[in-house]
Amino acid sequence: MRVSIVICTWNRAALLRETLSCFERLDVPPALDWEVIVVDNNSSDNTSSVLDGFSSRLPLRRAFEAVPGKSRAANLAVRMATGDLLLWTDDDVRVSAGWLRAYADAAVAHPDASWLGGPVEPWFASEPPTWIARNIASLWEPYALVDHGASDGPLHQQAIVGANFGLRAAVAREFPFNERIGPTGHAALRGEETELLGRLRRAGLHGWWVGDARVKHYISAERLTYKYIAHWYTGLGVGIARSNGTFDGARLFGYPRWALRQYAWLQARVAAGSTRRDVAWVRNVRSAGILRGYLAEARESPARQDSHERG
Repeated sequence: MRVSIVICTWNRAALLRETLSCFERLDVPPALDWEVIVVDNNSSDNTSSVLDGFSSRLPLRRAFEAVPGKSRAANLAVRMATGDLLLWTDDDVRVSAGWLRAYADAAVAHPDASWLGGPVEPWFASEPPTWIARNIASLWEPYALVDHGASDGPLHQQAIVGANFGLRAAVAREFPFNERIGPTGHAALRGEETELLGRLRRAGLHGWWVGDARVKHYISAERLTYKYIAHWYTGLGVGIARSNGTFDGARLFGYPRWALRQYAWLQARVAAGSTRRDVAWVRNVRSAGILRGYLAEARESPARQDSHERG
């Protein structure tokens, strides 16, 4: 088997260095052939110098994508990859020593699994506020965390995240990432992996959970705020609207009336629960953020109908 490890990076040279250092400590099965593909998505820091430093230490292949967009960079990596299995991770992740072996073993043992996923644990840059620590299980989306247990098993509707994600190369070529969504520089257009998995499931494909393929995802201090979480969910709302389309109907100042009413109600609930900051409050923050992103996209694309209806 040949495995292609893929990272799309933008202006995270210091964290990228740590991620690549973890690859030097991987437990690589003797019969496994592997490569590391890093796509620089137009970084302005010293990413290129970091990659120079690993060119003789890892089976590294590198590419440059000048047009901003993680999904665009990911599709370039798919076209470059020579592996039978693509393993996706991020430029701010620490992979465990057994990560590669766990995925390789699972891919061989379950050849009918089109995608694979593993646990992502938090790696906090600083102590999180009490309300974030208390609600971390409900904040798995903005912090790209997931854990379905230590035991392997089939993935049905369970979520996985792009920081720890395996995909058969043939499937990746047949189902490219949607380049209308996904992070683009500072813009937060989230949900690219979720949208892809939705297409895979609708095509009748299924996945497999690999409990030993563990990674830790860096969470910077500036992300430990309400502002960041609300912004992240707004980006998710834009991504959902771009994937599913927006509905026409009665509008006020260019916005769907029903969505404005719902958004006002949700914002009132967020304000009312701001002192408690419990699980119910987090759910309202999520719903309000998603609807805020939907409203922004609906105003930009007032005539666009649901994509399934168009298809």
